Amino acid sequence: HEIASTHYRETTSWVADRDRWRDTPWEEAGTFSDMTLHLDAAELKELGARLLALIGEYDGRDAGREGRG
Repeated sequence: HEIASTHYRETTSWVADRDRWRDTPWEEAGTFSDMTLHLDAAELKELGARLLALIGEYDGRDAGREGRG
């Protein structure tokens, strides 16, 4: 039962955090620090760029394999 109760505690605390974050006006929130990821704007941009690069690589490989491009 220890695992179940720990999971329940974590889940309810996550829900409380989410609700608090959702109910905080943007002007007050300022950053995404209440979220689990703790990403600032620069990190989010970098993450997005990496993701786009990965998608581009995947698309390129896909096109090459099928004789397109």
